[in-house]
Amino acid sequence: MIRPTTARIDLDALKSNYRHFVDFVGRERPDGPPGVIAVVKANAYGHGAGQVARALEDAGARCLACADIEEA
Repeated sequence: MIRPTTARIDLDALKSNYRHFVDFVGRERPDGPPGVIAVVKANAYGHGAGQVARALEDAGARCLACADIEEA
């Protein structure tokens, strides 16, 4: 039996989590800002790569990575 699944992505929570991660990593490297690359691949695992990528950019991500050139 296959049950339908729905995923709801809270883009504000995603932004907050990204910022918390960058802050945490920054505490480990007090001499400079951390180099964090946000990875958005496989259509953000089916959650909409475009929306996820824009949210991460809004949160301050300067670099985004994907799996291959077609995804870029």
